[in-house]
Amino acid sequence: MSLAGKSCIVTGAAGGLGLAIANALHGAGASVTICDISETLLSKASEAHPQLHTIQADVTQDSDIQKVFDNAVNKFGKVDVLVNNAGIIDRFEPVGDLKREMWDKVIAINATAPIVASGYAVRQFLSREREEGKSRGVIVNVASAAIAKAVSAGVAYTSSKHALVGATKHTAATYAKKGIRCNAIVPGGMMTNIAAGVSGINEEGQANMYLEMAMQPELCSVDEVAQLVVFLCEDKAKIVNGAVISADNGWTCW
Repeated sequence: MSLAGKSCIVTGAAGGLGLAIANALHGAGASVTICDISETLLSKASEAHPQLHTIQADVTQDSDIQKVFDNAVNKFGKVDVLVNNAGIIDRFEPVGDLKREMWDKVIAINATAPIVASGYAVRQFLSREREEGKSRGVIVNVASAAIAKAVSAGVAYTSSKHALVGATKHTAATYAKKGIRCNAIVPGGMMTNIAAGVSGINEEGQANMYLEMAMQPELCSVDEVAQLVVFLCEDKAKIVNGAVISADNGWTCW
């Protein structure tokens, strides 16, 4: 697989799946900018992976998203790919127990931020002429098994990932004739730090999640999921647009 000459942005990429995606994109020949809200994790990622261009950013702030795109364009001349990976889990709360503060936080990071970032990406893509036989730009959104298995998390997280899939399909349909593709991946369970710092878990919601996980196959490798993202970013995949692709060892089949 080759992404030589491409410039990519990956959000929430100081660790876990995001960092695996960034390294896989770079391994395929791309120049990669990663952003994360954690300066500590970002510093560690920069030391361990100096080939990646890092910038601290809070994706819920439009000015920070603009900063990331400006930074990538200034360094690499353009942006060809956006991977909306940044996300947080909720406390497994059903709607009757949900606090407005948690709803606003999860929706802001998991739904609003990738939609705003996609807007910046589309405008960057459209500012350049389309090369014959190639995509003008690519967006990959990281969705969740919660779009198929309703109690994988709480109502806030589940709703946010449904919103992201809707945005994926709308973006794909709207810009297909302009050479812009947008797809979503649906990873299964992975070893990541998405639950770091989550406290006050709703016991009933968590119990439902465990019941649902009873038939879950083995955990997914972040590196293997990252390779799917690389493929979707390649021109070889230009026929794939508006797709929601499971990469979950068959978890959502149950």
